[in-house]
Amino acid sequence: MPKAKRDSVQTRVECLGEHRKSAQAGVARDGSHGIDTCTPAQRRLRALLAIAIFNTYGVDRTYPPARWGLSSLVAYSIIVSPRYNRLVLISDVPHNVVSYLLPRKGSHHCLPGLRLEGLRGSDTYITRHLPTGAELIVTGERDGRWPPDINRRSTDFQPLSQPLSAQERDWLDELPEISEAAERLIAGLVCRIAARSGSAWALGNWFYDPLNRPGSLTERGPHSEERRLWGTENMWLLEWNHFPFEEDVAAALAGTPIGLTGATQVRASTSTVVHLEGAQLTLRGFKA
Repeated sequence: MPKAKRDSVQTRVECLGEHRKSAQAGVARDGSHGIDTCTPAQRRLRALLAIAIFNTYGVDRTYPPARWGLSSLVAYSIIVSPRYNRLVLISDVPHNVVSYLLPRKGSHHCLPGLRLEGLRGSDTYITRHLPTGAELIVTGERDGRWPPDINRRSTDFQPLSQPLSAQERDWLDELPEISEAAERLIAGLVCRIAARSGSAWALGNWFYDPLNRPGSLTERGPHSEERRLWGTENMWLLEWNHFPFEEDVAAALAGTPIGLTGATQVRASTSTVVHLEGAQLTLRGFKA
């Protein structure tokens, strides 16, 4: 293995928490870490997942994706393994995670348009997003590898043959336009949800600080955690009132060693703005 690729594998292991085999599967052909190297369909799927996760019901304001009910996914410890043509979510409770993502009878939350394509082994769910055709895998296999044969046994989840419902179409139609550069920034949030860089910064799945820094576990009342990710075209805003630190999110997107290529950050007293090819993602969150 060339040195550049070995270094990128090690970077993914250290920063994303991946098993080495999983990291090897995600490194790009040019030897870079490959976290943001993906098909346009994958980029769109990741941006939709970010918009779903980073919108919660607020006291005074509600943004449409909050109704998808996926903000609670950050309560689980998930290792995100981005690959060129798929996104792999690794969890010790894969069934719980996929139960939020896939529509099923009696449930009111899902990622609109996601369907179960099949099962592999006992704990790997192969899903596909109908509007984009992109693949999302949820697995309990720590190394990100699973049996090759798909088991299409019946489950409560809607299968690939089930078309979009009227509600799913309405939910997707409520979303604003998003430019390609902004989509890359927002997709990058999902890919780095559990990222860290040694003792410099850490995102901790957006619910705990792996570095145990002062102020990171400030007492908050029940149901007080709020997030909002919204915008249009090139201009987007992410606001939140709990861990992680704003500075850490900015470093993950626009710093070493895993920032998006070309992304830069500008700090102000009340926010940090991440720039990428004309797009702006303003971060207004928990301060260190």
